[in-house]
Amino acid sequence: MAYFTELPNLSHISLLPDRSNNDERILVKNFFKRAKLREDVDQAVTAFEYYEITENTRPDSLAQSLYGDSGLDWVILITNNITNVRDQWPLSNYDLDNYISEKYTVEQAQDIHHYETTEVVDEFGRTLLEGGLKVDSDFTFTYTEPLKTPTVNYIQINLPSNVTIHNGVTIKQGEVTTGARVQTIDASDPNAYQSLLGTSIEPNGNGEGDHGGFAIGNHLAFRDSSGTRRVTLKPIDSRNFEELTIRAIVGNDSNGGEEVDSGEDLIIRYKIPGGEWRNLNRNPDGTLFDYEHKIINIDNVNTDSLGTLTDYSIYIPEYAREDQTLFQIRQLSHSGYEYDHYGITEIKFTGTEEGMDINATAVATQLIFNKNYIKVTNITGTFNTTKELFTDAGVIPYVNTVGNAIPNGIETVYNNTSPPITINPVVGITNYKYEVNKNESKRRIKILKVSFLPMFISEMKAMMRYDKSTQSVNKKVKETYNPRISGV
Repeated sequence: MAYFTELPNLSHISLLPDRSNNDERILVKNFFKRAKLREDVDQAVTAFEYYEITENTRPDSLAQSLYGDSGLDWVILITNNITNVRDQWPLSNYDLDNYISEKYTVEQAQDIHHYETTEVVDEFGRTLLEGGLKVDSDFTFTYTEPLKTPTVNYIQINLPSNVTIHNGVTIKQGEVTTGARVQTIDASDPNAYQSLLGTSIEPNGNGEGDHGGFAIGNHLAFRDSSGTRRVTLKPIDSRNFEELTIRAIVGNDSNGGEEVDSGEDLIIRYKIPGGEWRNLNRNPDGTLFDYEHKIINIDNVNTDSLGTLTDYSIYIPEYAREDQTLFQIRQLSHSGYEYDHYGITEIKFTGTEEGMDINATAVATQLIFNKNYIKVTNITGTFNTTKELFTDAGVIPYVNTVGNAIPNGIETVYNNTSPPITINPVVGITNYKYEVNKNESKRRIKILKVSFLPMFISEMKAMMRYDKSTQSVNKKVKETYNPRISGV
């Protein structure tokens, strides 16, 4: 069935020069009468199938293939709301290339037409950001990913009563002491260090020759690198310590370590919060003082002590005594990977003033006002529920009562997602790619199923009939107004 044969007619006054009178009329097709797909059918999923238009396929050839009648091409066009085949039906590749060549120069075809998002998916293949969305070139997308291994977000210290704590305050736990104060560190414990470079934790050696390893049990060894050798301790509250002592052995070519040469000493460096690394004989401003910074000065060591475990001590000046001070043991120089070996089994800080032996510290991660918990991070040591907590200002300040805060329990809260990840998932679409994509988007159309075709044609024919009126001649013809008869 041809579409235009079903269009109703208009009885229009003749405009031909050879007309015989003013009321002579001719029949013309009423192109303003147009069939429309019924809305309930248009939205019915079962009424349609989707189809990809292949190269060089025309509406009439597709109608012949699907419905066995090329004259039903109008069904395909109406169901897809296509009113202009030239603009709304996909071009062949040949015609598309010609169209692009006529519209753009070679350089213009490669210019950016617009920017689009690229698809972002998570590790489970779920779409986080749809691709193909038009955006600016500097568009960013922020997302998080689930962590396969959760990380610690913060530690929550639960308390029996409400407290107020400011963000960044250091929380401590320990015991007030008088007289001699000592903090001893097992040098073979890797958890005692913030970092190791050119140093390592080594097992017991055989104590023979210059490479057999020191026979002193597990120890910190200065022997690994041909470059810098140093070890940095974790932060220490050194405010009440006056002396640093290491128990060390010096290589002598026969005790398992290579002999240390003159000038290849061990020195102590420090760094207070907010400061820079300084040798122990310089204050935080860099001013030189008459203090020793070499804890082992080979030129001054008693030769009788070389080759065996010996305690070496150094004075800690007051300017290096701060909470959260970093200390570093560094080999000033050496002759290379195979040379100048040291081994350390113990590191000890001692003091004589009254103070507090700190066994655990943490930093408050947010302001807590009148709550019965503290959120902390940067944990050192182990908190327990039998000792009070302190800050630099004294005991944990209660809101309504005065006293020491005793933890009710320690709770670890984990991160199950990554920190926010911000990316720029944008690709530039050239004029050429834009035209190709636009043409390709026209290929996917809806096809009315054959079982619905009779109903559709029947309703289309009914739509093409005129309702009865003063202008209608019959259901297929309607007269137009004649201004000549009215004398206009």
